[in-house]
Amino acid sequence: MESMDEGLCSEDDPVRDNGHSTRLSSRWHRRHTLWVLLVGVVSVAVLICRRAVTVHGAAWDVEPSFPAVSREGDQQVELALVPTAPPAGKRLWCIGPPNPPELWEPNLAEPGVSVKVLSYNVFWWNIFVIRKGNHNSIGKLIKSAMNPPFDVMGFQECSDFNRVLVGLLDEYMAFQGTNGVCMAYRKATWEMLTVGQTDVAEDSRLQFYGRRTAQWMRLKHKGTGKIVFFMNHHGPLPVNSGGLCGGRNTAINLMMLIQQNGQPGDSIILVGDFNAGEGSQTLATLEKKLVRAYTTGYLGGIDNLFTNVRNPTRGQDLGNGGSDHDALSAFVELRPLEKVAPLPPGSGLKPPRVKAPPPKDRGQCQCKCEWAAHQDSCDDDDATCCWLQCCSAVKPVVAHIL
Repeated sequence: MESMDEGLCSEDDPVRDNGHSTRLSSRWHRRHTLWVLLVGVVSVAVLICRRAVTVHGAAWDVEPSFPAVSREGDQQVELALVPTAPPAGKRLWCIGPPNPPELWEPNLAEPGVSVKVLSYNVFWWNIFVIRKGNHNSIGKLIKSAMNPPFDVMGFQECSDFNRVLVGLLDEYMAFQGTNGVCMAYRKATWEMLTVGQTDVAEDSRLQFYGRRTAQWMRLKHKGTGKIVFFMNHHGPLPVNSGGLCGGRNTAINLMMLIQQNGQPGDSIILVGDFNAGEGSQTLATLEKKLVRAYTTGYLGGIDNLFTNVRNPTRGQDLGNGGSDHDALSAFVELRPLEKVAPLPPGSGLKPPRVKAPPPKDRGQCQCKCEWAAHQDSCDDDDATCCWLQCCSAVKPVVAHIL
């Protein structure tokens, strides 16, 4: 019997015969080959995992860059939102200043102008992916409210402004942002001074879709010279959480972006689906420096218009056009307060409304479910037993951003 340590040799060990030496060499090569393969497989697995986590937003030793990109034609200029480098493992948008930045009062001297604003979450995955545009229901709703025309428009869940603004692009200049935001201004009455976008937040890992962007444009009214700083934002998930870094940081980052890219005297108009409603830190922090002028009230008031113009704001819900959000329309009055007409009934800031959930217990029923296979049939839960039985297998397969 061979000794158990025969594979371990020293310089003093005699080599007994060529056959034994060949066996030792063969075993060593096999063990070496297996070890190299094992190390290679582990290394590749680590690299794949590290890249996958990085793509989904996890912070490593080196913090990813955080540019605010200003586009002027084909040129891009990078602007740092926070000038200091973050500590390892921290998101850049998690380490803003401890307090909201100081903003400014708008120039409301005569001559004045009314700015008509639209903010609209267009429910992209459903309207444009599942329902193939829904017979241009979004565009039709916008056109129905064009008397007078909108001056500025901000869209959330917007992956292609060409499909949203069908028939309106001759009149509007539009900008496609990252992470599902679009905005536009009316070319006949406004001149663009600057435009840009920046990531300001990120979804929590509890409901992760990615980073969240704020896009902005600074516009000059051709008739009066009034300047508007317009910003469009779609907030992080889960609702009312403020995302990965919390609502206070999200709000401060939005206001820092305004401070860094606007100028004193600009009339600030900030719109969006903030994914944050009544009682949230996001809205509470924004209201320390800006006026919450209008909300549709949907889902506790997550669709909002903020401004530094403290005049009464005429607002209106335009309906949903097939979306799960109502379109928000409002007039911001850039003129002295004494020149602003009193608000008509029902046009001011509305209390939040939350749609009552359908009952969980709907009794027993036997249903023929062929109708549920038809397009759009399961879009609206009518609280019936048959809807629950026929559509519950259909609805959960589609994930969407609020």
